Amino acid sequence: MTTNEPITLNIKKTDFPSYQEILASSALKGRTTKEVFLLAAVLGFKNGRRISIKGGKKSYVRTEFLDKKDKTIMNAIAIKETGIPDIIDNQKEVFNIVEEYANAGLRELKDMVFEKDTGSFLKKFETYLRDCLPSK
Repeated sequence: MTTNEPITLNIKKTDFPSYQEILASSALKGRTTKEVFLLAAVLGFKNGRRISIKGGKKSYVRTEFLDKKDKTIMNAIAIKETGIPDIIDNQKEVFNIVEEYANAGLRELKDMVFEKDTGSFLKKFETYLRDCLPSK
């Protein structure tokens, strides 16, 4: 049974303009705050980078908007990070882990979205994902 599920996923207060910029003027225009947040978290996780957001936090994604797939991704990240399957019983800690990965991943996401090199963000992201797959 899960405990301590927070009401929101938080971001660093000073990162709010970066999230708004990504949502408003990029290939991710029209996406939800939840989608961009989780994308940042996955990028941070893939790179093994967590950065604490202690201090100036801002509520960003209300948990009522998280569906089962979103929570599965978050739980998988927390299990892989801790090596403890029962971590999912402590959703407060799961959220903390995912928030820290998103905090680290935001910088990479912003770089990918606004990079001046040729090619669309979606093409760059597709290449990025392919590079994550194990070689045959």
